[in-house]
Amino acid sequence: MHTQRDAQHIISFVANLTDLFFERTMTKNKSKRVIRFILLFGSIASLYFVPWPIVKAWITPLPTTVQEQVNKANDYGFDGIIVYLDKKGEKHEFYTSGYKNREYKIPLDPL
Repeated sequence: MHTQRDAQHIISFVANLTDLFFERTMTKNKSKRVIRFILLFGSIASLYFVPWPIVKAWITPLPTTVQEQVNKANDYGFDGIIVYLDKKGEKHEFYTSGYKNREYKIPLDPL
């Protein structure tokens, strides 16, 4: 039959199992919290690396003409821009905006 010593071993074993179970549960919850914090921090930190001027350019509506869009290039930080437009069956066109040399205010020349 079972002795008192066997009963103590069984009680001790069950107590250790419950402690182990609760310890793992707390460790899992703590791990989940740490992982969630890391993911949240990473998401917020990644916003620093977004090219916001490009996002702004994508979101704003396009002007009605190509020349208006070319003129806006200066607002995006370009010194100057040349656009060559070649449509099939039509004469090609150049659009320019900005300076070739900002210091001397020499305008862009597409040729």
